Amino acid sequence: MVCDHYEQSESLTTRIKNIIKDYRTDDLFREFLQNADDAEATRFLVIVDERQFNFPNKSFISKEMEDWQGPAIWIYNDAEFTMNDFNSLIKLGIGGKFNDDTKIGKSGIGFNCAYHFTDLPSFLTGKYIVFLDPHAKYLPPTGYPPKRPKGIRADFVDGRLKENFPDQCYPYEAIFDFIKNKFSYKYSCDFSGGFNGTLFRLPLRTPKLAKDSDISTKVISTHKIVELFSNIQDNNEMLFLRNIESCGLYRMKGRELQLIWEERINMTEEHRRFRRSVIDREQIYQMNIEKFNYVQNKKVSEIWAVCTGGHNKVKPESRELEGKLKKFSEKKRLKPRGGVAVLLAQSDKKSLYELRDESFPNPPDLTGKIYSYLSLSITSNLGVHLNGDFSLSSARSGVLPSDSGFLLADCDDAKWNKYIMHDVLSDLHVKLIEYIVELEEARYKETNKKTDFVSHTMNNFWPIPARENLIPAYKNYGLNVIRKLGLRSKISWTGVNNGQFISLKDTRIFEKEKAIIADMLVKSGISAVKLDKDKIEQLDEIKSTNNPRFPYEPINGKLICNELQMKVFAMPSFNTDDSLFQLLDFILQDKSSFKNLTGLPLVPLNDGSVGKFGEVYYIGKDKHLKLFPNSGSSKFISIELPENLQKIFNDDEFISCTNIKKLDASVVVDLLMDELRPVKELEWDPDGESIPNKI
Repeated sequence: MVCDHYEQSESLTTRIKNIIKDYRTDDLFREFLQNADDAEATRFLVIVDERQFNFPNKSFISKEMEDWQGPAIWIYNDAEFTMNDFNSLIKLGIGGKFNDDTKIGKSGIGFNCAYHFTDLPSFLTGKYIVFLDPHAKYLPPTGYPPKRPKGIRADFVDGRLKENFPDQCYPYEAIFDFIKNKFSYKYSCDFSGGFNGTLFRLPLRTPKLAKDSDISTKVISTHKIVELFSNIQDNNEMLFLRNIESCGLYRMKGRELQLIWEERINMTEEHRRFRRSVIDREQIYQMNIEKFNYVQNKKVSEIWAVCTGGHNKVKPESRELEGKLKKFSEKKRLKPRGGVAVLLAQSDKKSLYELRDESFPNPPDLTGKIYSYLSLSITSNLGVHLNGDFSLSSARSGVLPSDSGFLLADCDDAKWNKYIMHDVLSDLHVKLIEYIVELEEARYKETNKKTDFVSHTMNNFWPIPARENLIPAYKNYGLNVIRKLGLRSKISWTGVNNGQFISLKDTRIFEKEKAIIADMLVKSGISAVKLDKDKIEQLDEIKSTNNPRFPYEPINGKLICNELQMKVFAMPSFNTDDSLFQLLDFILQDKSSFKNLTGLPLVPLNDGSVGKFGEVYYIGKDKHLKLFPNSGSSKFISIELPENLQKIFNDDEFISCTNIKKLDASVVVDLLMDELRPVKELEWDPDGESIPNKI
């Protein structure tokens, strides 16, 4: 049988064209940053080169290369390519990092973002230079018969690239010198020896080149590129990476480079080891970041606390999902890992050293975002940034149909992402807050245990910030964090016993509007805590949604009475004033407290003193007190009693539980006994001159 070859195929240019449809142009910065981090580089920078050249000798590796010698994007990192890196780069959609769970990148196509800008990317690393030409029309023909390759790798040292093609190498010279001076290297690469790192060059399409491109007809100006990459600084892209400690953006017009922005991480060696390690248990470290924006003439210092890690196996709280999630994680090569970051301090006036010395007295507000090691286009509005090994599309920017669809869509990806959020990240979040409590305790000691100490744990670092339009999925995440904190952590600050953090079980929580009551109870030795109304509502919501182990107990009058009974002998003396009236009003609004009042010194008397419940006192008006001038003030309830308390004190049920009595005929005799005190019997002498003899 005679056969012809009849095969399906897809051209390389078409494949790349379809890949970059899923990526935004500004993804280039982040994808190359991720690759540098996976290569364990510590330095990363991007240079937007606007230089135009005139080469009369035209000494290029092919005459077609001349068109690509104009403006370009340079991307540098200080890690050299390995043989595995070389092999991975040319395997579209496979990637050499797929089976390495210590790496961030998996799909093997992030590099192709470069084709948004160019048809001829190249890079230099070690002693090799690589050119990629998917169109196979710019590189010199090789072999027999001669054929243009789609890419070449050459040893530029042994091949004497600069000696043979000086114009091809000329654009590199100023870049090499800048890198040498920037990082204090001992020597600059001059093509006679290897290069310490990796340097990508992405020459930009001209209108002529774009017209002939099968990949993209876009022409992106250097001005637009600078604008795109300038916006990246606000994303905190280094926050959840493991190795990169500096990154920056430069603009080059002549041989001089203008720094647009730069970020640098400063951390202890111990915390650096924590950051670089990939483990399944929780670990916490601090990152000090300096941000410079030279266009805006602005410098910002920030201190972050980051908790990373995860679970050593897939084990969701919802056990019916366990089998399905295990299979899904194995198929997608995902791990139950992530991180949570909180901003402890920030200033555009103070240095990092000054911020550290202050022990974070005023944590700034943070609008939380979602990361998968690099930022996603999702704002959670939580008070922390969340990073997870989420199930993503191949392009990071095309991850989600919507912010809520990320967790709520009816698909396996969303179920995995929800598991990461609600099971893994919530555990890390709890650990991070426990760490913040340790910082707070240290700060309290530094203040010499001042009574006006304000804890941030129940305010700035509360898992659900007081913001409008919080997406329900993220509110549920916050509620889950609060639930776990309540079950195991001491996060509530109280002034009792010279100030301490206590568990939710031992906390008696009041709305901040009732601060006077809370302060009175603290003086009595009761662990009262003031909290915003919305936070109390969140506690109530958790308690009401089938969480029987959740130790929160809403405050009520009976509970306060029981607490006071245990502290009755240590209670301070209160005065009959508005604060006592507020405490009484709160307690007595709960009628179940009436039977628990006996013995508590909370009865406001008219002489300004405070009596004990259980002893006999009378309710009357000012005119009644005048009838009993000797005993009235100390036996009568204060006539200054607010109207709402007067109603309670006159309530029959209240009276039946206490010895407080209304003024009527039955009690007048008792009062007269105090008023008309008995005296010894006197003899009567009709002729006597003194009383009772003389009238």
